[in-house]
Amino acid sequence: MIFNLIKSRQPINFVLFPLLVVALWIPAFLSEAEHSFTNLMPLYKLFISILGSNGKISLSIGVGLVMFEGFLLNRIINNNKILPERNNLVAFFYILFSSIHTAFLYANPVLLANLFIILAFGQLLSIYNQRNVLKEVFNASLLISIASLVYFPAILLILLIWATFFIIRPLEWRNYLVSILGPMLVGIWLASYYFFTNQMFVLISKYTVLNNYFENLSISGFSFVVIAVLILIALVAFGSLLKGLSKNTVRVKNLLRIVSVFLILSLFTFFLTSQDYFSTYAFVLVSFTIYTANYFDYLKRNWIGNMLIILLISIVMYNNYRLIGLF
Repeated sequence: MIFNLIKSRQPINFVLFPLLVVALWIPAFLSEAEHSFTNLMPLYKLFISILGSNGKISLSIGVGLVMFEGFLLNRIINNNKILPERNNLVAFFYILFSSIHTAFLYANPVLLANLFIILAFGQLLSIYNQRNVLKEVFNASLLISIASLVYFPAILLILLIWATFFIIRPLEWRNYLVSILGPMLVGIWLASYYFFTNQMFVLISKYTVLNNYFENLSISGFSFVVIAVLILIALVAFGSLLKGLSKNTVRVKNLLRIVSVFLILSLFTFFLTSQDYFSTYAFVLVSFTIYTANYFDYLKRNWIGNMLIILLISIVMYNNYRLIGLF
């Protein structure tokens, strides 16, 4: 069945996943709904200026980003052996949850920022049991800082670096010092650029006004059903994680604690926006996907996994086709 197929590492998954993406994203290509993002951060503004206003190009890049990020996150989780088995569950759920609404399918700021966040998360997980981690710490802080140039609330994840130190490493002042070099370097470069181009007031306005990157997006009807199902899965997955935490090794326990802090900080980015629920959801996806994959990987009854996955695919697909009037 489909659950066992996704859990396996058979080559057919590299065909199945693109087919799933095509099925989920066809509505967006057919409708090419209007989308706009306000008060753009510097790096995303540059990205948009290069990309232009062609909706289909934006969608195509969005497809590529979602698939690449899903498989990249999947590889990081498998390499660090956070889940009981090496499988493709993380990639599957990241792709599926990124596709719950046609508005999320464009190359939006959060989707682009998530690429840098996933790379930074990989660097943080790699420091476990290493003696000299200054390079990985600097890389993580720099990647998070770059992500904040696309989606400013991402800067809050600098705290994730410190939390990682607290969970898995003894107190070493050099690590904390290096962790702030990334934001400092990016901040100095950004301020210098805007200063020498006489745009300091533009820079100040960008960082003193809370943004709502999806302010023109609203949901109604069946979309609430999709969100309710996701919230229910999140609660069940979190409860399952807490229940099974004692059965894991010390190493896996600590890595899952890092994922928990990641989820909490991602939720708190909401307070750095102007009540932007949609951006917060898209940003939480990275950690939420890991929780969900962990829950499904521990399922002992495959028929439940099959039923839930078919249900999730069905309601997301129905919602996307409904949004363009095909249902």
